[in-house]
Amino acid sequence: MSTTKLNAYRCTKCQGTDVGYHATSTFDLVTQEWVLGHEFDTGWCNDCGPTVLAIYELQGDERAAVLAQQQKHARQALFATNGQALADALTSMVAAFAPMVTEENALIVANAKAVIAIIGEA
Repeated sequence: MSTTKLNAYRCTKCQGTDVGYHATSTFDLVTQEWVLGHEFDTGWCNDCGPTVLAIYELQGDERAAVLAQQQKHARQALFATNGQALADALTSMVAAFAPMVTEENALIVANAKAVIAIIGEA
């Protein structure tokens, strides 16, 4: 089990978690990008309005759900980085096996082709 501490914020009035801070953006002529212009001091709850935000540590099912989302995000990022290399390696493997198709390696070739197709859809 992971010992990663995960925090979140909630409204001190209604305990809702749909909260944040309002801010403005400013266009930077030099970088040609929108940048953080000003962050307001007052927290905001989308359920009850201006509030003070309280930090809390995620526990139980809520923590498990966030950890699962983090793992999924990490896998997607890894796949985005290495997906083409994987597809190329599998394509090379299929090409190498194709001339010597036997009953034993036919399943390997078929599975590799299926993975390549799935990668192509991603």
